[in-house]
Amino acid sequence: MNRMQKYLLIKFLIIICFSGTNIANAQGCLNTNLYPAVTFNPIPNTWAAIDSCNKAGDYAKVNVIEGGLYTFSTRQYDGSNVNYDSQLTLRLSSGEILGYGDDSGPNELQSSLYWLADTTAIVEIHLNQYECASNDSCSRIMVFYDAPVGLSELQ
Repeated sequence: MNRMQKYLLIKFLIIICFSGTNIANAQGCLNTNLYPAVTFNPIPNTWAAIDSCNKAGDYAKVNVIEGGLYTFSTRQYDGSNVNYDSQLTLRLSSGEILGYGDDSGPNELQSSLYWLADTTAIVEIHLNQYECASNDSCSRIMVFYDAPVGLSELQ
């Protein structure tokens, strides 16, 4: 098995392992308050906060690259400070739901969402308190970006 095949197999297995809790479906929240005003650019292979004060009821814009594996999280062990029952909804600006995350594990009320980008675009990540509620808590939505490997890097 060459390096490209191994890389694709690993990405496929990651998606299969986590898809049970993060299947794109009809669930999801829609917020109208954009914060921050600038589009976030994830840093490859690093956890980064979109902003230090996103609030439940806000959404943020994120640049994504086709083939990249993205993890959006409000879990404290990923660097977030969220201490309420959170929900994450990933959407296109057209409203199409790309993914939804709620309760990332047993006994865990914070959320995570894993998504393999099938397009290069600007997406919206919506943060809510359970049941699509808002609050005034400054919250960090964390993003991890596993960059796609180019063919030239594999040879």
